[in-house]
Amino acid sequence: LFGHAGALLFYSSIVAYVIYRATGNYSPGALRRILTKTVRSAIPSSIGIASMVGMAVMMSHAGMTYLLAQGLSESMGAAFPRALSARFLAHRHAGRVHDRF
Repeated sequence: LFGHAGALLFYSSIVAYVIYRATGNYSPGALRRILTKTVRSAIPSSIGIASMVGMAVMMSHAGMTYLLAQGLSESMGAAFPRALSARFLAHRHAGRVHDRF
């Protein structure tokens, strides 16, 4: 209820609105204007975030992240940190190693 940062921001914005409205700093219709501008400004970033998450999930399920990590570790040789090796990434992201690799 109070543990998530997004929830805390939401609660504090409600409290701030109530305080500003009670002191007369907001005119009638201010809530509608605030919500409209907030939604309009959030749509482009939400589309970008959803697209990136979708691509990451698709790449993970298709084994592309494993192949990228494997290629990076092979091309970098000893300079590539062992903690980021392809096998470690495959276990960490998918919880399994694909048999075909």
